[in-house]
Amino acid sequence: MTTSRSRSFLSNVVKAETISETAFVYFRGKLQNDIHVLILTAFLRSGLSQKELAQRTGKSTSVVNRWIGATGNWELSSIAELLAGMNAQLKVSLDFFDEKPLFNLTRSIQEPAKPQVLDDDPLWTLQRKNFGNPVDAHP
Repeated sequence: MTTSRSRSFLSNVVKAETISETAFVYFRGKLQNDIHVLILTAFLRSGLSQKELAQRTGKSTSVVNRWIGATGNWELSSIAELLAGMNAQLKVSLDFFDEKPLFNLTRSIQEPAKPQVLDDDPLWTLQRKNFGNPVDAHP
């Protein structure tokens, strides 16, 4: 008898050399469901009827009914148009399974953050040219 615990689903994904098709099916379905919930929330909050939303987006009522009625494999442009018709937009963020920070953000609370100035960085030069030097603006 083994006493080790079975690894969680996400732990298996993190440690897998090749992610299984079952995991991909799960993640596709979860994303589709999450987007559908957001669209339903925006629709209910908008107070629009499906007919009014169809008029605002230039889509047929049957297309809007299909979008509102069930999850789907929507194109990003369709999501953007539908949400814009409800005066909303989608904010996107990432959650990492392994919870490792992207950057080391630890520093003393009393020590103010100082921007790193790279004089030879073309993007920094362009920003400084167009918006002034933020280092000079904050003593």
